[in-house]
Amino acid sequence: IKYWKCKTRKEAVVSTQSTGEGRQYFDVIRWFQEYLPSHQQPFLLRTGIKPGPTKNAHVAFLLLFFNLVLYGYPMYLFYVLPNSMEFYYLHALLIGIQFVLWISYFMCRTVHPGYVPTNDPEYEEIMTKITKFTLTHEGPFGPHHRVTNPFSELCHTCETVRPPRSKHCRVCRKCVLMFDHHCPYIYTCVGYRNRIYFSTFITSGFLTCFVGLYMAYYRWDLVAGPLMYVGIFDLFASAFATTLLVIQTTSAAGRNLTVNESVNWKKYDHFKSPDDKFINPFHRGVLRNVLEFFHLAPPTELSFAKRSVLNNKKIEYA
Repeated sequence: IKYWKCKTRKEAVVSTQSTGEGRQYFDVIRWFQEYLPSHQQPFLLRTGIKPGPTKNAHVAFLLLFFNLVLYGYPMYLFYVLPNSMEFYYLHALLIGIQFVLWISYFMCRTVHPGYVPTNDPEYEEIMTKITKFTLTHEGPFGPHHRVTNPFSELCHTCETVRPPRSKHCRVCRKCVLMFDHHCPYIYTCVGYRNRIYFSTFITSGFLTCFVGLYMAYYRWDLVAGPLMYVGIFDLFASAFATTLLVIQTTSAAGRNLTVNESVNWKKYDHFKSPDDKFINPFHRGVLRNVLEFFHLAPPTELSFAKRSVLNNKKIEYA
């Protein structure tokens, strides 16, 4: 496309308009005319500094490792367990929860979240033929015509056509199917394929914290010394964080939304009604939404009528 060779925004608009009007790709022209003059590049891009993977991405994992393996477990085995055997049933429950926690953590780290294949031949075909497609509606635009970015579903980093609900992660440097968020504790993204393991992981952490607080409440006489006070503070902080995560994940599952969609819904036209209010095209009732979250029902796909003119392929979830 000639736009990518232009040096200035004005030149890009003029070039796109001159080559496009004869081929009737009015949506592309309209988007360039309205978007480019009103948007400036971010400061980091203007200074030549490009965002990339975080340098201290392992800090969160090291914090988790220190809290549990180097501090929490030794304190539990050598001090709490020998002095609270009357809670044998809670100890058995806690040990079982730890097995589930680490197995789910391992699965979160090893099962990829649903990476969209790169170097898609369809991407090359679209980039070659993008100036040749004919719109279903020709002629002048009405006053309520919504101008959408015709390239919003193309990822030029992965060279692929992003399926609906997917997003490119700048840390993993890959597009993720049903992108939820990038989690520093598991050092990967949460997406369609590993969200069950992530929800199991945070639920196990939530239960671990509250079992520990329950035992501390009934055996407060064991809480003595700076090490135990640090442990109690850590339990409260972890319980607060995991409670928020469990509430957030449960809410997302019940509404059939990802965290990314909940926060950035204004960036996606399929979440907007004609009067720019929020609508959820994926909501099928709480029960069906939860079944979809746990892969017990096929995912609700965005209707082809609401997709970009460049994205009409069927999504492979397997």
